[in-house]
Amino acid sequence: MSKIMLLLFLIGITNGYKILAFLPVPSNSFIRGFHPLLQKLANRGHFVTVYSIHPLEPPVPKNYNEVIVDNVFLNSEKLASILKTVTVSNNPWGSLQAQMVLGVPMSEAIFQLPQVQHLLASEENYDLVITCPFLAMESFMGFSSKFKAHTISVYANSPVPLHGYYSGDPPKYTYIPNLRFPYTNEMTLLERLENTLFGLYETVWSEMFYIPQQEALMHKYFTGLEHPPLSAMLRNISFYMYDITQTHSFIMPQLPNHIYIGGMTTIKHTSLPEDLQTWLDDSPYGVIFFSLGSNSKATDLPKDTLQIILNVFSKVQQKILMKWESDQLLDKPKNVKISKWLPQTDILAHSNCKLFITHGGMHSLIETVHFGVPFIGLPLFVDQEHNLMKLVEKGIGIYLRLENLSEDTLRENIREVITNRSFKENTIKLSKIMQDLPSTSLETAVFWTEYVLRHNGASHLRSSGLQLLWYQHHMLDIYFIIFILPILTVVILLYLIKKIVKIFKAKKIAKVNKFD
Repeated sequence: MSKIMLLLFLIGITNGYKILAFLPVPSNSFIRGFHPLLQKLANRGHFVTVYSIHPLEPPVPKNYNEVIVDNVFLNSEKLASILKTVTVSNNPWGSLQAQMVLGVPMSEAIFQLPQVQHLLASEENYDLVITCPFLAMESFMGFSSKFKAHTISVYANSPVPLHGYYSGDPPKYTYIPNLRFPYTNEMTLLERLENTLFGLYETVWSEMFYIPQQEALMHKYFTGLEHPPLSAMLRNISFYMYDITQTHSFIMPQLPNHIYIGGMTTIKHTSLPEDLQTWLDDSPYGVIFFSLGSNSKATDLPKDTLQIILNVFSKVQQKILMKWESDQLLDKPKNVKISKWLPQTDILAHSNCKLFITHGGMHSLIETVHFGVPFIGLPLFVDQEHNLMKLVEKGIGIYLRLENLSEDTLRENIREVITNRSFKENTIKLSKIMQDLPSTSLETAVFWTEYVLRHNGASHLRSSGLQLLWYQHHMLDIYFIIFILPILTVVILLYLIKKIVKIFKAKKIAKVNKFD
């Protein structure tokens, strides 16, 4: 019996694939969103190597090799300044331009990290590369080429136009707003026009100017190797995974190699620390949970904004649990409890949690829906207003702009969300819809990752639209034939008729003059 068990164990090992997850994204929440998938793959016998800025929480599987790299934004004021423009700017066009300006220096700073230099020189072999090229890191596709591995692209939000362009998915500008715009899927004519022009600009600018810069960077660091053009490598991505749920996205048709896997962070549910459990239990009017996520700090809020929030907190009957990244909070109201770190999912799961005041990060919104807690959103970054709007229209929360925040508006909206039962009822309804799936998000992500490996890249799932050029992808040649060509034909015919008439008139006049 022992020999049979040993044989089965060895078979399990030989069936394990070697996976490189190159995710040195300077965002703690980004990598945490994909940790459950990477951990599960290692637990299933695959050999997983992960490059990131944040370590996996224990237990760490034996065949999970972790390489922790520096957050490049912490070491560069220039990069941090550009990042602020990308994330905070209320101007979508300026935000996009700043992202493209940021992409090359950010990617180069990552390539220059000692651990990444070691990987560039490595002669290791991998079967699959999981990376994030569409976070302004397209040159990372060089690792797929270097290791002759299939690629899975991961992204922390809804698909953007470049995902569609490089995977052969038709544009959806008329009913799916770009995440940089605070629009819903019911756009006005002018909003649809701006959304379309923005998508066209993003695609054309990327293909003609930005991607060539990333390609030059790729050739600079992946020396001595023959690479296909970077645009061709992006079109060769096997699979796309989005850390979002269908509930948190606008409904749209999708290619079979695009899936939503959001919600993996909701599966971890442990008991609360005893003092926090007691504090939450002993809250007859309930608790308001305030957190701005892992990338933003409440301590960085403007003083006048913070004072408005604290003044309102001091006047509500609920207790306030506040994520505050310091040991002290000046003028802290008596009903406010602060902590540098809080177990968010476990707090949201508590029956006394009546309201979640959040920045609108995708993980926070997925978790608040999962546990049925209404929200008030205070967006800080450019995509968070977009995230919040998708749920506000479903009647589960309200969002307020920090620049327009006042004590009256905050107090009235807290009262409205807590006392109006429709917010709670809608959130519970949406939670049931989100969780009513044939498999969990983690099971889905694991299945399709292994599917790509089992079927040698799963090229049969890729769209034939990948053969199209950018103007064909946007049907500009078809529109030209249908609309512009007939107009040009009519104009040319009218011009020729006018010329012919003019010639005949000239001849007639000449003939008359001759007889005179």
